[in-house]
Amino acid sequence: MHFYRVSFRDFERGSLNSNARSGSRRCGRFFFRNRIRAMPKLTANQLRFVDEYLIDLNATRAAEAAGYSKRTARQQGARLLTNVDIASAIQTAKQQRAERVEIEADAVLQEVYAIAMADTNGIVSFRRECCRYCWGVNHAYQFRSEGERSMARAAFQKRLAEARKAKVPRDMLPQFDDGGLGFRAKRDPHPECPQCDGDGHGRVFISDTRKLSPALRSLYGGVKHTKEGIEVKVHAKDRALELLMRHLGLLKEEVRVTVVDELAARLAAARQRRANGSQGGS
Repeated sequence: MHFYRVSFRDFERGSLNSNARSGSRRCGRFFFRNRIRAMPKLTANQLRFVDEYLIDLNATRAAEAAGYSKRTARQQGARLLTNVDIASAIQTAKQQRAERVEIEADAVLQEVYAIAMADTNGIVSFRRECCRYCWGVNHAYQFRSEGERSMARAAFQKRLAEARKAKVPRDMLPQFDDGGLGFRAKRDPHPECPQCDGDGHGRVFISDTRKLSPALRSLYGGVKHTKEGIEVKVHAKDRALELLMRHLGLLKEEVRVTVVDELAARLAAARQRRANGSQGGS
């Protein structure tokens, strides 16, 4: 039995199938950081925010990594993105990245694109294949080779001899079912097969991972044996599409501030006191 499960944890931890991973991480960030820090008016925390934001365009995570409070990181991230100097630094860095495909951020983006666009069927697929009777002569049992048919005929002769010895009636004697040679399991089921009703047999097929295309190697997340069978993991395409949309500017972050009842009551009381003070002064 085969099991098919997707996982994106390895991808988020950076375990992508990129040959340039180890060297480009250092040189890519060094290039970004030096270019950005050449810009005036950015504090150390703001520079760190820009550097982290360029990794995955997640303002909340970037704010936390830059040293801002985890409790207010979401609001701080949204506020930092509205800063003119920070927005300019981010835009400049994106333009520089577009011109330098050898640095890590671009390599990661190429991996994300490959994951988002790759077809999972190239790694794991469910197939309907023909049964032994689909394409046999008169829909009789079809053999792969002459050797297989010879073995089946020898076993049939033994059963026939035992049946005759037991004095089985002639009309109940076993018959040798011969639909000819040439059975190929990967053929589609015959739509009028009387044995399988055109459904054939269902089978999970796992491709040879040594021969995957570059795009499928990016999608492939590993394989392991479990007590239930073989488990194949691939990186989640929906997560890759989300990251890709963020980089293309097709997905905007929405910041929502939730005010709890207690805080709302305190704010209302403060407004009331202000209003009372204004009336008393007049």
